[in-house]
Amino acid sequence: MAGFTSLSAAHDWAETPIPMLDNMTPLQACQTRAGQERVRGVINMYVSNEANFAARDKRKPASFKFLWTQVNLKP
Repeated sequence: MAGFTSLSAAHDWAETPIPMLDNMTPLQACQTRAGQERVRGVINMYVSNEANFAARDKRKPASFKFLWTQVNLKP
């Protein structure tokens, strides 16, 4: 799952600074429209990467719905 090292890391994702967001947390970035678009881009990158890995491994991709929920955004 997007390189998460544990379920705890996935759970805390929205409150974890992310380099691709200039070290803001996703929740901080979502305070502006531009930040929301950047967060969408990060999540969409996770989804795309997971789809590629799942296709390679011949399995169903993991869902990232929980990330959209954490930041109160729609895909």
